[in-house]
Amino acid sequence: MRKITPINDFHFFLLKILKKIGVIFLFFTALIILYIYRDLYSEFGINKDYKLKYIFHSPAEFSLKRLEHGEKKFNTFIFGSSRSIPLFACYIKYKIFNNDDNIKPFHFVNYCETLNGIYNKILYLDKKNIKIKNAFILFDHTSTFRNEAQNINNDYYLYKNISPWYQIRSHFLSFFYYSGKDLPKNLRILSGFTNYRDYKFSDINTNDLFHNCSEIIKQNKYDTLFFNNSSPVNNEENDLYERKNEKYTLNQQLSKKEIYKLNKIKSILKKHKSKYVIIMAPMYDQSKLNNYDQASINCIFGKQNIIDFSGENKITENKNFYSSTAHYYPIVGKIMVDSIFKTKIFK
Repeated sequence: MRKITPINDFHFFLLKILKKIGVIFLFFTALIILYIYRDLYSEFGINKDYKLKYIFHSPAEFSLKRLEHGEKKFNTFIFGSSRSIPLFACYIKYKIFNNDDNIKPFHFVNYCETLNGIYNKILYLDKKNIKIKNAFILFDHTSTFRNEAQNINNDYYLYKNISPWYQIRSHFLSFFYYSGKDLPKNLRILSGFTNYRDYKFSDINTNDLFHNCSEIIKQNKYDTLFFNNSSPVNNEENDLYERKNEKYTLNQQLSKKEIYKLNKIKSILKKHKSKYVIIMAPMYDQSKLNNYDQASINCIFGKQNIIDFSGENKITENKNFYSSTAHYYPIVGKIMVDSIFKTKIFK
């Protein structure tokens, strides 16, 4: 092959620029190939694990991918925001259903979950003919009732009725362009050089976060679930404040759209002949829903199916149960599940 020799300074300059462009092009091509090969979001058919593993993963998205691509064996579901994470599916199966093999629990959680997100998940299960035998639905006043019509945290594209290529593009931009100070960490993950602190974790059987249900079940040590105060959701700034000794009732939160969604949820549960419980989260601020909102929820779901841990009670009075104003430690999940067990809802 004949070597191209520059004939003048301009020609030399142009060749130099083209070489740099070529190097940059090859670099970005290699980066894209590595990104596809690593399949960090399980969207190219290479990584078929569908487990929540990295800090940039959305629990809702990967939960849905697992349901979409895995076995449709689950029949008992837990819904809610990160406040529902301590409602461990393996403990619910053990405590409430006496480890009945016919009960297949699945934790369908999302960070900052709204009512619209819960509704879309229940609607998805119904459309896919996945039996909802039992449902545990947690509401918290900080996330649930915000009158938001959109899903959050990159919910899987099936919810949005958009092209999967839109989701691929969104993930790619989030990983590289919008990652900000997390970009160095993301690049370490992409290259494979990282450590366990960069990982999230979801159980392969129940989709519970931050523990291995199989080991817990095998060792029959369920109490070990609840005395770990270092799970990732609790690694946050302690912003607990001194509370005044006065009851606080929230302003009306439920919109007409949300009332409609609540009724739609109830109709789907009725269609499936589901047993269900609505759990009002024990938030640190000890707030209670106002009378209109509470009466609406009671009317739709039946007061006998609602367990209210909000306001002032033995949980919210104990500051040691909280890692922040937003989250409580796993022991609170045990208290809530044990309280549900004492009712006749799932008898």
